[in-house]
Amino acid sequence: MKTILCLMLCSTIFLGGCAGRTAHPVALRMPGDEERSCDSLVTEMRQIQVEIARLQPKSSKLGRNAACVGTGIFLVVPLFFMDLKNADKTELNAYISRYNYLAQVGQGKGCQLPATQLPTK
Repeated sequence: MKTILCLMLCSTIFLGGCAGRTAHPVALRMPGDEERSCDSLVTEMRQIQVEIARLQPKSSKLGRNAACVGTGIFLVVPLFFMDLKNADKTELNAYISRYNYLAQVGQGKGCQLPATQLPTK
């Protein structure tokens, strides 16, 4: 009984690590944001736009996960390739929030900010 319990516990821990990568979202507010120059704010906002464009196509895992479940009914192997942590979506939402925060800081300073339409969360 102890052997079976130990085996189940080990396999659960092992398989839990296969569910996708861990998200590393960017912080909403960083020290010194309010003291930054307009050029510095615009530069970071453009960098965030590039990151948003990079992450947006990868953020929706619904179709891929559904295909893995569909084939996982017949074969077990595709179930190991499911992404259950949704790290790309978490990071995308963090970048959108950071961009909006920097836009508010820039508007408060009277900066000339780029007019961009960001995806909604």
